[in-house]
Amino acid sequence: MNKAERLTQELTYLNNHHHFHLQDLEDEFSISKRTTLRDLNALEKMGLAFYSTHGKYGGYQIINHGPLIPVTFALSEIAAIFFAIDALQILSNNPFQQSYPRIARRLFDTLPEEQQEQIKKQRSAVQYYNVPIIHQSLNLNSLLTAIINRQEVSFNSLQLKTKVKAQLLSLLYRNGNWFINGISLDTHTNFRLRCDLLTNFIIKKQTAPYSLHQLAVLYRKGHSQVTKIHFTCQVTKSGQEHFLKNHYPHMTINDQLLTGYYTDQEAKYMVDYLLSFGSQLIILSPARLKKEYCHRLKQMLAHYC
Repeated sequence: MNKAERLTQELTYLNNHHHFHLQDLEDEFSISKRTTLRDLNALEKMGLAFYSTHGKYGGYQIINHGPLIPVTFALSEIAAIFFAIDALQILSNNPFQQSYPRIARRLFDTLPEEQQEQIKKQRSAVQYYNVPIIHQSLNLNSLLTAIINRQEVSFNSLQLKTKVKAQLLSLLYRNGNWFINGISLDTHTNFRLRCDLLTNFIIKKQTAPYSLHQLAVLYRKGHSQVTKIHFTCQVTKSGQEHFLKNHYPHMTINDQLLTGYYTDQEAKYMVDYLLSFGSQLIILSPARLKKEYCHRLKQMLAHYC
């Protein structure tokens, strides 16, 4: 590590240690006392303000308690930020959709004219395929707030018959729809529900019982206890490419075999997914999946034959 890199890392370290001893820096960066003193002198010239105190509990105390390191980005990094913002804006329905244009505008205005022109050229040279939101979800911000703040919620869902009191774990976006994952606090069962089908959503004042880590462990445990229907399909090379573009977490592909599992509740979605492969896939097992797949094909053919 050269001196410039070490000084930068020392600033990062001191940003979280406003009181320190020489020995702290010596141990953290494996440097001698003489090098540490030279580095402190260099940091002081860079604008780091501190004073030393003597005695048994003495050491160094930083005077300015604000952030010590200004955040700067290279042009390539700025371009990457704009690329990310533009890519995320194709989700016309998301928890931050109102923030993206404002962030982009403020960041762009801080750039010198020469960099602004370069960013304009780069943004105009990249096009995005827009995956449209199929169903608008109006409560995404509230759902995200409840997750982060560990708040109990209650709601009704058109997918369920009863009112749910729950703690929420995560939001999931897939194929034009937002889903919410969580655990019912009454029945202690997992759920994954369409966000646009939630009604009477209320965030309660009381804190939910589980930390996000505990909730994730419980969710995985509950998912492992659900009855799983394992399947095997044979796919062509084109089918393998289709899988790589679009697949669920509990599916794997090895050579020409697509394997995984689904639950009874997911049977309809599973058939829909397999139909998307067209002639590039053959179901090998189970028999019930073949039967449901053929039944759906017959329904489709009935419109034409």
